[in-house]
Amino acid sequence: MVFTDADQIRDAPAPFDDHAADLILRSSDNVDFRVHRQVLAVASPVFADMFDLPPPSPDIGGSVDERRNGLIVVDMAEDERALRLLLGFCYPVMEPALEDLELVKLALRLAQKFQMLQSVARYVQPGLKLLAADAPEQVYAVASAYELRAVALVAARASLSRPILTKGRIPLYPEFTDVSGFDVLRLLRFQQACSERAVDAVTDLRWLRRVEIPFKDAYKGYGLVWQTCDVGDKCTHALAHVPLKLEDAWTFKPKPWVMTYLETARAALHDSANSAVLARFDTLRPAFEEAALCASCGKIAASALPNFSRLLTARVENAISQVELETAL
Repeated sequence: MVFTDADQIRDAPAPFDDHAADLILRSSDNVDFRVHRQVLAVASPVFADMFDLPPPSPDIGGSVDERRNGLIVVDMAEDERALRLLLGFCYPVMEPALEDLELVKLALRLAQKFQMLQSVARYVQPGLKLLAADAPEQVYAVASAYELRAVALVAARASLSRPILTKGRIPLYPEFTDVSGFDVLRLLRFQQACSERAVDAVTDLRWLRRVEIPFKDAYKGYGLVWQTCDVGDKCTHALAHVPLKLEDAWTFKPKPWVMTYLETARAALHDSANSAVLARFDTLRPAFEEAALCASCGKIAASALPNFSRLLTARVENAISQVELETAL
């Protein structure tokens, strides 16, 4: 038995099986979607222009598929999946589920083709921002390609946990084929600027007030305080040679293990401008180990260093939040 193309045509399920429809859109893989012209014309200027054209006459040649059940059939370049997604944006009661980045990319391509980018972009942006947590660079590229600035900024900030130039072998993300060299450089400069701001935040502590320091200290006069512990002069730790300048002209001379933590924190932020690194055990461990050489300092460090890391974390987050993506000249 020989099957013709007509035998292989399938009907799309609800809501695209409405017999009150006045048009059929046929996907490239032969699935018929029964739709309403007025709905499509309102949603897309491309459809509106298409419907302004005179319909083909059944008496003038043409294929047998030009009409079905009395309805004009329009052959579409999109397959069933893409056409269902497109129509989901046309019908106001439908909200397509965009579960992964590939589906979002398809939605944006269709929206651009059918001149629906503004409305579709508004719908996909919340989902794109969520996807940025796991695929920051790819989402950044997609957002840049479609000029979704707010999404691009969210993705750029998500990329700070592992900047491109610290990945070893730099991956070739296919999404970057659709962006300019400027967009690539803009991301690299953003990562660099955030790293610099983060390191500065834990280097210059003149934003920190004496009362906020979670370490035991003693006043020595002339705006100088020095770190102490419960065993006083019997502590195995001498004071650090380099004092820390604090807010309101206070100078703080900490134990060496505090400086060790700050140095480790700066190194971690240099590689990853992500405030979360400040509270990680790998960042705190060298200071914990050094503090433990004095039993009293060890006890103080156990609670004081995590508290100190929270102060620094808030400061770093504030510093990074002020970095914006550059715009083209």
